[in-house]
Amino acid sequence: MFPATWLRLISPLLTSLLMVTLMTGVVTWVNTGLDSDFVARWAQAYLVAWPIAFSFMLLFGKPIHRMAERLCSRTR
Repeated sequence: MFPATWLRLISPLLTSLLMVTLMTGVVTWVNTGLDSDFVARWAQAYLVAWPIAFSFMLLFGKPIHRMAERLCSRTR
């Protein structure tokens, strides 16, 4: 287990891993199809996309969370 102070890092890490795995897989499949080179193309796309996604999550995760809280707390 990680200490609670690591939550700021672990949450964006897990979120980016999950989303990049899903999105690069789907986009690679749609654009190039499933063939013998699919895994290599997927891996290449993953290696490019994950650092970008993780960086964005670190930079913008907190402001987006605050925006979502404001949107969800509005009473109508």
